[in-house]
Amino acid sequence: MSKSTPESSADSPSPESTEQAQVPDVAETSLETKDTAADSESIIKESAAPAGSDASPLDPSPPSSPPPSPTQSSGTSADAAEPPAPNDATQAEAGTAAKAKPAVKKGRQQKQQKANVPQLDAASEPETKLETESAASAESVIEKAAEFAEAEPAKQPAETETPESPDNTPIDPTVNADPVDFAAEITVLSAELEALSIKNTTRLVTVENRVNRLRKLIPAEQTELLANHANLAAALSAKFEENGGHQLQLETATRELTATLEQALADGQSHEALPAWDKIQGNLSNTSGEIRARIKALIAPFKTKIDELRDWKIFAATEKKKELIQHMQQLIESKMNAGDKAKRISKFHAEWKNLGRSNQNEELWAQFKQFSDKAYEPCKEYFKQRKQQMAENHKARKALIESLEQEIERFKETDIDVATLNKLLSSADADWKRYAPVEQSRIKTLQKRYYDLVNKIRKQRKDLSRGNLDKKKDLIQRAEQLVELEDKQQAMNTAKQLQQEWKTAGPTSFKEDKKLWEQFRAACDKIFSKRSEERDQRAASIKQAEQELNQILNKLSALTELNDEDLRKARADFNEQVQAFSGALDQRIRKQRSKLLDRFNNLKRSLDTRFKTLPDKKSQ
Repeated sequence: MSKSTPESSADSPSPESTEQAQVPDVAETSLETKDTAADSESIIKESAAPAGSDASPLDPSPPSSPPPSPTQSSGTSADAAEPPAPNDATQAEAGTAAKAKPAVKKGRQQKQQKANVPQLDAASEPETKLETESAASAESVIEKAAEFAEAEPAKQPAETETPESPDNTPIDPTVNADPVDFAAEITVLSAELEALSIKNTTRLVTVENRVNRLRKLIPAEQTELLANHANLAAALSAKFEENGGHQLQLETATRELTATLEQALADGQSHEALPAWDKIQGNLSNTSGEIRARIKALIAPFKTKIDELRDWKIFAATEKKKELIQHMQQLIESKMNAGDKAKRISKFHAEWKNLGRSNQNEELWAQFKQFSDKAYEPCKEYFKQRKQQMAENHKARKALIESLEQEIERFKETDIDVATLNKLLSSADADWKRYAPVEQSRIKTLQKRYYDLVNKIRKQRKDLSRGNLDKKKDLIQRAEQLVELEDKQQAMNTAKQLQQEWKTAGPTSFKEDKKLWEQFRAACDKIFSKRSEERDQRAASIKQAEQELNQILNKLSALTELNDEDLRKARADFNEQVQAFSGALDQRIRKQRSKLLDRFNNLKRSLDTRFKTLPDKKSQ
């Protein structure tokens, strides 16, 4: 039998449970701040009182009650999972009910046959020696019936050993006994049996013991009660049939767990071996008879290794706790920020809790607790000021919410645009983040009010953006129609008007605005690019006309260099060039027009004069 452990004893809390109350996990539920110093305050505050104490939750000091001594604890073994064996009377009454499936099935059938035979008197049917020995062979299942043995009053010795009175008259075991309401007892047992799972072997055995005892007490003439009892016994037998199959499943699962355990031990993986062992013990505690014996034999070779592993873990935990004590002592003199120091203290407490049992448990805990209290002293003022700041932040956020409510009411009376709503949302978001943190117990109500208002503003912005989107799509369509307009000047003037309307249309979403602007700009570019093409064509035409005029003028200038005879021959060419110049003089030519005309007129007058002064051919 193993020693009493903090884990298995109901009277002494384990170090794990004590330390768990010291540093509980605290989940951050706030959406608006990443400052985790509030978490540390919450953790240290909650670690002030051990589980079940009446300490004030506002006292941030770590717990003062030490964990139980490790001398009271030891590793869990196969024996530790077994309850104490009941007395002989309980064993005798159990019969063969505790055997595993087929043994369970056979025992159930034998007892069912016996229960269905009417008896004349409960005291006139002593158990045989064979039955008593058979009952003793079901030791492991009867052990699980200890609860029943403790709950029931002390039993009389087995009927084969019923003492006799001085006058040699057998003692009736029903004499002076409290009256039994058989019908009510059958009803209670039926309800309990119906609620019982087939996986609860221990409770099924307990119910069986009560059913068997009840059968011995029901008078033979109570045929209706005997019939009801027979139905109850049949239902119990059916439960045991299924329970036998469940125990076989447990055995199979246990063999798989044992293989895992063996591999984990071979690899030195204690974090896998110990949980596997604990699961095996759980399966063992819910089996009986031959199956229980087979499982115990299967896992017996590993018990020593498990004990050694637990001893090693205890040694390692002891050394680690000494190291944590040193870290906590160094933290006392640390100049660390109070919030960070509180988080560090919380971290050390969490590590201590996870270590579990160790040697010198009480002594080490006392040292750790003493240094923890000293290290936490500077944090008290920090959290006091922080609490005041959180109260002020709560007021500021409440005022912000009221301001937003007023703005929303004002929107109903005045026109509002998307830009104004964007500015309002941006400002509100910045203020909300600035007024943080707020006490967690009060933040949820504020958050709901705030985000309800923000969603209203966003919805109004979305509605306005949808209207602006429709306006801009209409402007794009009108601009695309101008491209086909023949009057390019009118098209350009209208496009300029559309551009002014675009500026006042109001924004949509950033993504939509960018897409729409590209479409609108492309339409306008087509309009203005067409005018540019025409301008280029006109300029090219004018330039070509100027070149032709200059060529004509150059030819006229060349005529002035001719002698009289050649000039007389070139009169026809002169007339041709004069006509060509008049035809090539385009009205679009404006910049060079005067210069070209002046040169032409000068050349023409000069040539006309020479033609008039040429001597007559007859006179030559």
